[in-house]
Amino acid sequence: MRTFVALAALGLALCGGAGTASAGAGAHADSCAGAVAGWGTFTAVINQTAIVQNGVVTSETHTMVYSGFLAGMEDAPIVAADDLHIIYRSGKIDLAVPYKDGANLYFRNNSAVATPGRSGGWYRLCEM
Repeated sequence: MRTFVALAALGLALCGGAGTASAGAGAHADSCAGAVAGWGTFTAVINQTAIVQNGVVTSETHTMVYSGFLAGMEDAPIVAADDLHIIYRSGKIDLAVPYKDGANLYFRNNSAVATPGRSGGWYRLCEM
């Protein structure tokens, strides 16, 4: 009987865990400009809508315009996603673009070990 109770409890725990998958949907539009030492100036205009499930982008549309050292990121492919950002990569730049309000715009030099500003080498470009 104890074995059955223990297995039943384990089954409930596994069923409960199955419903906790990470999913997010949102839309975000904003713009900002600034400068980063060693990189130069930039301007970012972002309008992005996305659905992300377990780190996989299942739906995404965007209109983005970048200038300065971010020029060309408009056509960068998606390489990853989290609960707030879709991450694009072009050359040595990774750009974490928010798809939910309250998230910020981040970049990192993916060829360097670390960039000051955020763990994992991430640097906050703008509060959005």
